[in-house]
Amino acid sequence: MKKHIFILLAFISFNLISQIEDPVDWTFFVEKIQDNDYNLVIEAKIEKGWNVYSQHVDPDGPIPTTFSFKDSPDYKLIDSVQESNTITKFDPVFQMNLASFQKEATFTQKVKILSDTISSIMGELEFMACNSTMCLPPEYVTMIFDFKKKKFN
Repeated sequence: MKKHIFILLAFISFNLISQIEDPVDWTFFVEKIQDNDYNLVIEAKIEKGWNVYSQHVDPDGPIPTTFSFKDSPDYKLIDSVQESNTITKFDPVFQMNLASFQKEATFTQKVKILSDTISSIMGELEFMACNSTMCLPPEYVTMIFDFKKKKFN
């Protein structure tokens, strides 16, 4: 009976701890390049010991960071999402070399604005965060790029 109680308490403790983990903070803002060209900037601040994976990882590895933008006649995506420099190293969880970010990451999507009335662009990102012993389930984050604000979370 004591063994069952211990296992139950251990399971509850593990679930509580895993629900508290939130090692990545995302920020979204707009930078004007010229005329009607803008960069949608996505920044991640990553807690020490954690990493977020590149958009370009082995299909047998982790969930890559991915971006989707809501379709609209008000803007046009130019090229694809660019990412800051990654670090490629052996990942003990996936047992392979993987490109990832530690501490911070910056992603940019260039857009051409086609309407004078656009106020925001919306999208969603998916990412996975891991440390040296475990990975959190993939998360989805709503992105809002507000053309009336300089920078916001």
